[in-house]
Amino acid sequence: MMPKSLYRFRLLTLFLLIALASAAQKKNNDNFHISGRIRVDNGDPAGTVVSLINSASNKTENSATVSTTGKFEFDLAFFSEYRMTVVKDNHYTKDIDVSTMIPSQVWAKDSIFPPFLMVVTIYKRVPNVTLSFEGKVVGKISYSPKGKLDNFDSNIFIDDKDIRKEIDQALKAHEDEIFNAKMAEAVEFEKKNQIREAIHAYEEALAMRKNDPYIKPKLKELASDLKNLEKDALLDAEFNRWIVSGDENVVKLKYPEAIDNFKSALAVKPGNQIASDKLTAAEQLLAKVMLKKRNWMQHLISSWQQVMPW
Repeated sequence: MMPKSLYRFRLLTLFLLIALASAAQKKNNDNFHISGRIRVDNGDPAGTVVSLINSASNKTENSATVSTTGKFEFDLAFFSEYRMTVVKDNHYTKDIDVSTMIPSQVWAKDSIFPPFLMVVTIYKRVPNVTLSFEGKVVGKISYSPKGKLDNFDSNIFIDDKDIRKEIDQALKAHEDEIFNAKMAEAVEFEKKNQIREAIHAYEEALAMRKNDPYIKPKLKELASDLKNLEKDALLDAEFNRWIVSGDENVVKLKYPEAIDNFKSALAVKPGNQIASDKLTAAEQLLAKVMLKKRNWMQHLISSWQQVMPW
């Protein structure tokens, strides 16, 4: 048989626990409690700001920045209308109305409303595009005696499937615009014979549309053109080197060396008019020099014959 002192202690403890539970329940019923989670269609929800704005005062009463888990919780006053705004950089903002107009006999029993976890999905913004759902309230959560879930209704004004569909269409149009601009850029480079730049632009376009039937043959064609261009560049460099050497030798009056230089330039580019003209000029200069030497030698021999006694 249990001692009376122990029985009294356990009975007192039980009363204390009941009182604490009652006080906790009463405290819990002081506010309308909502909890939820933010999802991002592609990425981490961390940094998303969830705010509760009182519709009557237009003032923000609660605000939270979610972590990687995306979870948030708020306590709101009863008999009020709120707009929950979900904001994240480079994403479309979502607005959801939340009504705490609930009969006192209902929330006195349980203040955790709505009786489900709110899951809000936000979507990445398409650059330079305004979509039809922007600035509109996408849904409302409110009490209803005939509510589908514990007297609560979750009305969806703009469905996520419709939002996703419109975003996909906008992305497609945006990608088409970028692709067409990149193709136009490639064609322009090609017209200017800027082959390397044209190849780079076509490769960027191909990364957007890997199965495009036009780009791959074009890249093959340009690769061949670039190879020929590089070969021509090497020939030009060699040709110019011989021309420069020839010009320098002309200045130094080294006409035989200059003639060899210009002949080498013509070997690189047969029929080149510049090299041909320079070769002719160098040969003429050499001929004049040789003529002067012959005349001088003849004069020297003549003078020598005149002085000799035989």
